[in-house]
Amino acid sequence: MATNTDLAKAKGSAETYAVKYFLQKFFLLPVDSNLDPDAFDGSGVESTKLPPKQTISSQQVESLINLFRTKTADNKERQTAFLNELDKVLEKRGIKEKTTSGNFRERLSGLMPVDYQILYN
Repeated sequence: MATNTDLAKAKGSAETYAVKYFLQKFFLLPVDSNLDPDAFDGSGVESTKLPPKQTISSQQVESLINLFRTKTADNKERQTAFLNELDKVLEKRGIKEKTTSGNFRERLSGLMPVDYQILYN
């Protein structure tokens, strides 16, 4: 750990560090571990710990399923539109396969809270 005897530099360094990591965590930005001293566990070996993926709760999955049933009510066009919207959201996450009745619940359970907001509104 480095120490900085110049208080102005120490304060500026701490603020920069805090803002950088806040933005990375908040916007889920990848960190270049070659440039990040915190990516190593002290032995010089890169840490393999990944942050836990925050997905929506089972209650939110159920609310999306209920929304799907309510809004589509046996209307094939509406069902297709909802599934296409879900596929678009998942494609942004790098998941390219199509949503079917067999994988619908599983794909919903992998959504992140921001995805839930997009689909629920």
